[in-house]
Amino acid sequence: MAKWRSVQTGANEPGAVQDKKGQQLDQALLEEPVRSAKAALGVDVDSSQMLVNARKTTDFLKSLSHPMRLVILCRLAEGGTRVNELETVLDMPQAAVSKQLSRLRDENLVKATRQGRFMVYELADDRARRVVQTLYEEFCVRD
Repeated sequence: MAKWRSVQTGANEPGAVQDKKGQQLDQALLEEPVRSAKAALGVDVDSSQMLVNARKTTDFLKSLSHPMRLVILCRLAEGGTRVNELETVLDMPQAAVSKQLSRLRDENLVKATRQGRFMVYELADDRARRVVQTLYEEFCVRD
């Protein structure tokens, strides 16, 4: 593996990476680990896009990390559900359920449609649906 080396320049280029002493680091050396990983995997993956996708994934996993939201998502994997049904399942007040549904809506994981006087919630995103369905099958199905 290549050692880090600094490049002496009169002024640092905009966006250049610097070491602790403020010296600009050789961009080719910074990109070497990414090139090596791509070559080893035989994959042409843009590292900046990989970082964007990793952030989206961690945001998605954070949504799942709350027990109430996970139960809501597992319940929605069974089909569309009204808030009052979720209140019963969760044994929580309507305001608490609505707060969690609002967050899931903001993250585009659930969508609401009006059916008469009621709002019916369902899973919105196909990727989320696949992940939640897998979790549902592994952990939520009654024995």
